Amino acid sequence: MEEPKEQIKIFHTDETSESQEQEDFHSLVLDLVRQKDNGNLEKARQLGAILAAEVESDDGEFVFGDASAEENHDLVLQRRLLLAFVIDHGLNVFCPNSIITEIASSSFYETIQEDAPGIYEDIRENGAFSYYLLCVRNGDRIDEEIGATFADLIGHKGDHVYQELGTALYLRFMDVVGQKVKELGFVG
Repeated sequence: MEEPKEQIKIFHTDETSESQEQEDFHSLVLDLVRQKDNGNLEKARQLGAILAAEVESDDGEFVFGDASAEENHDLVLQRRLLLAFVIDHGLNVFCPNSIITEIASSSFYETIQEDAPGIYEDIRENGAFSYYLLCVRNGDRIDEEIGATFADLIGHKGDHVYQELGTALYLRFMDVVGQKVKELGFVG
């Protein structure tokens, strides 16, 4: 006697997923139009450019007294990389939605690439972003972990002075991003 073969039912989800994709796309387009109409897209572009100017500025406040020129260069480089990371991270934290975040982020990187190609290349080629991202993903005491990572990246692993500097820079830069987002007054 032959055993009955199991029947396998195949559900066609292509129509459902296609329909869902169309709905999602339509919703995204409507939201994009809303963001444009209420002025948020232009504000997001301004935000990116404003934050790029922060990275480009050479304020000299992070030069330590008797440090060598090479050490000061590394410190300024890592400060800029940390600021660029915090801007990227801060946009995700403070912007009112993903469209504003993406537009501001694109504007930030485009401005850096046009106005300061050397800094843009440093951002692209340096592994600091990956290390800082690991700190954020870990989620425990992000500020202190970023401080420790900053110290390590400038060759001062375990040095509390540099760890505290990295922590202070992270907190200050997060505050700057939050303030800039707030100042532009995005419409909800």
